[in-house]
Amino acid sequence: MRGASVLTIAGVFSLLSAAVLIATIALGITMGGGGPMTIDFGDPATLALIGAGGQIGHLLTTMALVAPALALGAGIGWLDLGGRERGEVRAGVLLWYIGTLFIVTQDALELAAVETLPAAYQAATAEARSAVLALGAFATSAIRILTLLGSVVGDLGMLLIAAGLLARNDRLRIFGWVGIGAVLGRTAGLLIPALAPLRLLGFALLLVWLVGLGIAMLRQGSEGAKSATSSVR
Repeated sequence: MRGASVLTIAGVFSLLSAAVLIATIALGITMGGGGPMTIDFGDPATLALIGAGGQIGHLLTTMALVAPALALGAGIGWLDLGGRERGEVRAGVLLWYIGTLFIVTQDALELAAVETLPAAYQAATAEARSAVLALGAFATSAIRILTLLGSVVGDLGMLLIAAGLLARNDRLRIFGWVGIGAVLGRTAGLLIPALAPLRLLGFALLLVWLVGLGIAMLRQGSEGAKSATSSVR
């Protein structure tokens, strides 16, 4: 019964994370962005644009933080779907959690920068603005490093989980290929500037992963709860 409850909770978190991620990407594209990307806080024009955007920029970065934070509740369910008896799946879930913690830290730093740097730049004297821009450049570099670490470690974990799903003999096997596609798209777009559009495709496949596995966890959790109830009776 407890296992069924864990799967159900993990499924809910997976779907919530997907919903927030969809809203975040859609809002970013509406604001003129090309999908998930690092903000250059060392650029005066960028700081002015964020400041002029008011609460929209704050909302966007808050949502970007909430989406991976919610996904933390889904990982434990992937352990069951991939096969908790499989060593590569256990290692994959661990690596994915470590990588996601890097991503959450990166998003938290980005939110802090959005909340403070544009206003600080506008209020600073001409002499002090160079110091604000230097701090912004440092924040941008730190965010990029955390993004790279989180993506590499987390995506390696996702590949291992995908390997466990590919070993299944049911319809969930297809999500192994979805996971591999998501990793390849996001990694290529992150490391090779010319392939940047593939990163958005990778995020789209990640959404398919989150939604599909979220629904699967809800179904298995519901079936497990019904089985447990029947056995008690």
